[in-house]
Amino acid sequence: MEYFISPTIPSEVADQIKLHIEKVGKPLLEPFYPKQIQTVLEAEELKGAFYLSTQVDYQQPILSWIEFNDEYIGEDIEFFTEDMGLSEDELDDEADPDLVYEHWVNNPAPSQTPNGKAYHLLEFFDLGPSSVVLDDLNLDHLLGYISFVDGPQPGSNYRGVTVSSPAALSALQWKLTDLNTGIKILAT
Repeated sequence: MEYFISPTIPSEVADQIKLHIEKVGKPLLEPFYPKQIQTVLEAEELKGAFYLSTQVDYQQPILSWIEFNDEYIGEDIEFFTEDMGLSEDELDDEADPDLVYEHWVNNPAPSQTPNGKAYHLLEFFDLGPSSVVLDDLNLDHLLGYISFVDGPQPGSNYRGVTVSSPAALSALQWKLTDLNTGIKILAT
């Protein structure tokens, strides 16, 4: 599923962003940074769009067998008691770190990837009008859009956020600061 949001910003800010991009060709972010930074998002430009991600955290999770099942396996409890030989009392014990590591590296949960964390961080903010059809946003007078993608095709567990242009990225930074989120976007 994919849906689109057009950041709502004042017209004088939009004019400032457009002028800056005409002169420099890059997003206008720094003047819009929050005073108190709590989270940093990285915006990597690929083929004209910016892919947002959280800064990479390579610390392997420590999970109980129940948490490991919920996060990676999705089996009935009988799988662990019968097939893996664990008692019900052991299900709250720490799962085998090597097994957790294997799943963590090779099959990360969408919410635990850097792109997925950006998706979950931004999805509930009131950033502006949204639609599952891009044409419904009436982009003629806007600076661009933000795209929230969750499993773009069958079998895909990708979850992430892209921003359509440097102007839309600038508008997103302004909007996040206006909402007092404490989020700073770094463009690479």
